[in-house]
Amino acid sequence: MHSTNEILVAMEGTPDRVLAISVVDGSNRVAFQDAQLGGTIRSVTQLYDSRSILVSEQTAIERFNELGLRETHAAPWPSVVMANVQDIKALQDGRWIATSTTQAVRIYNDSVTAFAALATAAIPAGTTAAHGVAELANGKFLVSWEGAATDYLSVYNSDLTLDRHIFGNNQAQLTAPRGVAQMANGNYLVADNTLDYVLEISPAGQVVKIIGQGILDGAYSVLVVPEFSP
Repeated sequence: MHSTNEILVAMEGTPDRVLAISVVDGSNRVAFQDAQLGGTIRSVTQLYDSRSILVSEQTAIERFNELGLRETHAAPWPSVVMANVQDIKALQDGRWIATSTTQAVRIYNDSVTAFAALATAAIPAGTTAAHGVAELANGKFLVSWEGAATDYLSVYNSDLTLDRHIFGNNQAQLTAPRGVAQMANGNYLVADNTLDYVLEISPAGQVVKIIGQGILDGAYSVLVVPEFSP
């Protein structure tokens, strides 16, 4: 949450809620909870221009203001803007990008009136679901794809055309890729939900290290905390 220097965490539980954790002292608070947050909570992000907060319930996306109040509009909020959403990330230019297990990867404008995808990534052969997405320092996107026996960590151009697959088809090291991120050193991170660790991978596709093995359980999301001023 760039407006408060807090990490937002989408919590699936009783009740479903969003936590905010201070990057200054580690204190935490319930940023908001709402009776309408009743779906399967998957991800949360704060947009840069409107500063609104989007929460994926997988089958729908809810919108809140930065004070935690639920926003409703004539169309399309709340709505199934994009079905089966797994990950939502705010983009520096004010837009947002989301992954889906049925609708691949799409980019949208920050709008409360009408929606049409500005760009859509094609689903790679052998995969069925997009899970993690991150905006890279060079303006491209990192996406994780899952299939029955084929998984990819892929780089896409700013218009969501494929740049290259950098890692995949190695079930021994990547079985159920989920959240992704880019480190300050340029390397990539991908969480594996089945192997219970995070892989650090170079842009060339070489495994640098395994993080959290024997400690993590059901690794799902990854966030590299950006530079901030306390």
